[in-house]
Amino acid sequence: MSMLSTVFPVAASGAEQGPVRRGEAGDAPAQFVWQGRLHVVRSVLAHTTTGRIEEWRVRASAGREAAPRVFLLRFDWSEGRWTVFPEPADPLEPGSRTGMPA
Repeated sequence: MSMLSTVFPVAASGAEQGPVRRGEAGDAPAQFVWQGRLHVVRSVLAHTTTGRIEEWRVRASAGREAAPRVFLLRFDWSEGRWTVFPEPADPLEPGSRTGMPA
């Protein structure tokens, strides 16, 4: 079963409520939209369920050449919608400016 929700405005924290598509038969998320770009899940780092909230910590990228980032994808079963939370850039990721001299 594929779950897809509507796009909502960006939250102040960088989180967005938007479409996330799961693989076949309720598997882990396979792709999602963040900042208007389709991101493909490259690996699942963690999965937890607490009450009516299901969370997936994933590494995903927007295209084959883009450096992957870590995201938290949260599905709220009571509201029936996804929220995408980007994690801060890893200072060791290529292209990251964090930790570099100004």
